[in-house]
Amino acid sequence: MIRPEMEIRCIRVIGKSRVQMNERIARESRLELVVNGKITKTFNYTPGLEEELVLGYLISSATITEPNQINAMELTNSTCTLSLANTKAEVDLRNEHESMIVHFTDLQFMRKMLFENQHHHKSTRGFHGAIIYQPNTGKHFHCEDIGRHNTVDKVIGLVFRNDYSLLDCIIMTTGRLTCSIVSKCVNAGVPVLVSMTVATDKGIAIAKNSNLTLIGSLTDTECWLYHEGDVKINLN
Repeated sequence: MIRPEMEIRCIRVIGKSRVQMNERIARESRLELVVNGKITKTFNYTPGLEEELVLGYLISSATITEPNQINAMELTNSTCTLSLANTKAEVDLRNEHESMIVHFTDLQFMRKMLFENQHHHKSTRGFHGAIIYQPNTGKHFHCEDIGRHNTVDKVIGLVFRNDYSLLDCIIMTTGRLTCSIVSKCVNAGVPVLVSMTVATDKGIAIAKNSNLTLIGSLTDTECWLYHEGDVKINLN
């Protein structure tokens, strides 16, 4: 198994001095996704959780809605070959969710857990992180990757591999809330998306159109509530 990070010898410039030092950096791998005989996607990603990455991508791109739509999967060093059932995923962009209330304390807990589990980022400063949390059970999944899209796909894949539903979950990420990231969560059926950073205009527009609750710039005490959709935020 290839480790997500490695150590190199590098020159550190300190003031007017050059010092030879060890530096820990992130590894980057490449994976081609072949679906029903056609190359459909190339991932530049952190090695590890390859099956979860592919599964999450298929879900978040609305290629499939359930893992059982995958007839066969073969993973080699740099290629993932899939056979999919001949069905087209249908996604309602205005997901309706059961009455679910998220407390600000839930977001604080997620933020704490996300920071505590960013081990590779702490040693390299080169990773994004994501966490999915189910408030009614306390169950959570987290992962890291060099790519913010990959991080979201991996954590979505983890949830589906463990037979959990995303309909009553929150996703939190360290990446920007662009239209592509927001669309992934809408396609996966996630009702609440949170980030440590900001949203773009198109990301906010998709959240409003899909009634997804979108939160950005989360700190211990405040955040931007870009859109409050089906799921409401309780500040008490």
